[in-house]
Formats: sequence, structure tokens, C-alpha cells
Amino acid sequence: MPQAVGGIELYIHNLARGLLEKGYDVKIVVPAYENYDINMNDYELDGLPVIRYNGFGAEGNKLQMTGIEPNEGLSNFKKLLAREQPDIVHFSQLTNSSGVSLDHVLAAKQSGAKVVYTNHLAEFICRRGDLKYKGIKDCDGYITASKCTACMLQKKEMNTVAASALIVADNIATAFTGRKNFKAQLRLATFPGFASRWHINKIESIVNMCDAFVSIAGWNSELMKKNNWFKKNCSTIKTGLFKATTAPEPIAVYDGKRPLKIIYMGRIVPVKGLAVLVKAITKMDKAAVELHVYGPQGHGAYSSHVDYCRSLADGFDNIVFHTSVDNTEVVKIISQHDLFCLPSTGIEMAPLVIQEAMAAQVPVIGSDLPAIKEWVTDGINGFVFPAGDDKALLQKLQQLIESPLLLASIKKNVQQPVSFTEVIDNYDKLYQSFFSES
Repeated sequence: MPQAVGGIELYIHNLARGLLEKGYDVKIVVPAYENYDINMNDYELDGLPVIRYNGFGAEGNKLQMTGIEPNEGLSNFKKLLAREQPDIVHFSQLTNSSGVSLDHVLAAKQSGAKVVYTNHLAEFICRRGDLKYKGIKDCDGYITASKCTACMLQKKEMNTVAASALIVADNIATAFTGRKNFKAQLRLATFPGFASRWHINKIESIVNMCDAFVSIAGWNSELMKKNNWFKKNCSTIKTGLFKATTAPEPIAVYDGKRPLKIIYMGRIVPVKGLAVLVKAITKMDKAAVELHVYGPQGHGAYSSHVDYCRSLADGFDNIVFHTSVDNTEVVKIISQHDLFCLPSTGIEMAPLVIQEAMAAQVPVIGSDLPAIKEWVTDGINGFVFPAGDDKALLQKLQQLIESPLLLASIKKNVQQPVSFTEVIDNYDKLYQSFFSES
């Protein structure tokens, strides 16, 4: 922040601010890239010092991009550790050579600091990104190289017979190179299971190296337990709602005599599933429903997807696109709608927007993905539908329009989310445990 403002950035910023208020000496470290002409200067934001070090972009170097070989900027990170001499180094995401890698975690550990890792991304567990085995059925959650490779090859639309033959060849080849000789496998570029094995190795390495591993979602913790990765140093600290500066302003209870007001708020990228929602709305009576879309409008790599979603809505004046809003206004804006839709097609860790909707006392209708079902129980405090299925979503929405009292009863069951203050308190206890042991 302030250049990037997303869920992870807000989480780190609010955690750092809370720890600062508890008396910790907190500094945020952000890698920068001299070869990308990014401003390298340190700065301060909201009372928090932000330190930048040259991480060096390593595009074109496969060994560094995968994290198999240390990034050139690792030496700068080690110098930073030597200068700052931190008691605790808390990592919030690894991005290999384009940011922070396993080598950075090891360097922090070797410096004598206690090391904490908080996992924010669902891809930490599922490389495919949807926990759907071969895109057909719910995955059983067991992560193995052969199984995950078969799943990823199917996603690339490879013939089943060819994929099976490749996996057999992969198993034979790795018997000679060694399953953890990743450098040899990457250089040969003939190992379809390489990415799956490296993925598993990364999970195991992080858990083993860190003094504490934190999962922000219960479903993620359960999957780690299933694969025997949830060790004594692992814990679950579910995320909470950041403090909002504006209060909800709820509209009148939906009675079926006016349009059902639905809101979508978030990035407009394929995995968020807005297209699924728009398709469903275009099959409904225009006078019966309104859809308000809040999100970035056409900037960056996914501008073409924004254009696609807009094209689906052509001719439907009951579908309105708005620009992004300040984070402090989110709860207030959501509260002026009857229903929040989260139609994601890929798994997320713990969508903050669900808690913002709960704070606004607005029911959520979302995909039947683990991160959503952890917060939303179908027919109790919200609704779920099969991910990517616009017909199933349409059926749910039609049901609400035909039975307005159903939405009113669901709305009464929406609970207020946990405050982020509890998250800060839990980290405080975790940090203190490192030093109370001795």
C-alpha cells in the first residue's frame, strides 16, 4: 500500500497497526526491483515504516523464477536482516524470485529470528485452483504428485491416455534423477510431475522451517491435517473484519413489490465469476431484479474480461457498472442492497467481502466452494449454488423473487463477523509464546 490495495495488503496493514498500538516495534518489508525502475525509497504509511530492498526481477531465468535457485536479491535481504536484527520475521506470502522465496525464509531462520508464515492464498493447497478433480467432481483433498499432475494435464485438455502415459514415464524418470532433484528435472523439461512435486516440497519446507504457520481459514487447516502437514507449530487464526468508518444504511425489507437489488463487489477477473452472475440476470425479468457491479473498470491485464462482462449486459439497463469504492465505504454500500453475490469459479482462502456483507446484515449467495461454505450455510444464513452454473444461480434467484419472505427469514440469521481486533490479540499471544517458553 498505497500502490496496491487488496485483501492481503489490508490484512498486513491492519495487523501491523494493531501490533504497533500494543507496543511492538513494527516495520513492513517490501521487495522492489531496480531493473523495473520502481521507486526504491523507504517511506512511511499511517505511522508504519515501509522498508524496500532490491529483489531483482528474474524473468527468463527458470531456476530463479521457480525458486529452485536463490534470487540475486537474496543478499540484499540478508543485509537488511543483519542491519535490523529482528526478533520476529513474519512472512505473508511467497512468490519465489519475483518476491520472496523459501531461501528468504531460511535466511530469516538462520539469522536467529523467530519465523512466522501466514498463508493467504488457496493455491497453497490446490494448484488447479478449484479443488475439482479433473474438473468433474470435488477433490478428496489428498495431495499427491501423480494425482495432481493428472488433474493439471486434464485442465490443459490433454488426452487421458497420453496423460497417463506421461505420468508413468515421469515416475520412471524421477526414479533415476531423484524425486527431489528439482534442478535436474527443470533443466530437462521433460517431467510433467515436476510442478506438483515442487509444490508439495514447498508446503513441507515452509511448515518445517517456520516456528509458527498460520492458516486464516478452517477449511485450509483441515486439508493440511488430512495430508499430515498440520504440525504442532501450526494454528488457525480466522480472519476478522477491519474497522469500517461508516455505518450500514439498510434499505427496506424486500417484499417482492420492488426489484430485488443484488450487488457484486470485487475484481472483475474470470475466477471471480461475474460472467456467471450476469448471464443469470439477463435471463430474468428486467423489472424484477437489479444488479449493481462495483470493481475496477477496464484497467490492467484483465480489461478484456471487463469488456466481455459488459458485452453480456448490453441492452440490460437493470445491470449497472460502478467504479471501485474506498474500503471504508464498502459496508455502507452493501447494506443498501438485498443480496450479495459471490459467484467465484476458483477457490479463495477467506473472502473478506463475505464478512463485510455480514456486517451490513445482507445475506450472501455464493458458489459451493470451501471458502464460501465455511461462512455461508445454504438456506440458513445465505445460499450456495454449484460453481460456474448460471442456470442453478438463476433458479435460486427466481425462488427468492417468488418467495420474498424467504429472504427476510434468512436475513435474520446473518451474524455479525469477528472483529479484526481478535486477530491482532491472537497474533500477540502467538508472538509472546516464543519468548515465554524460555
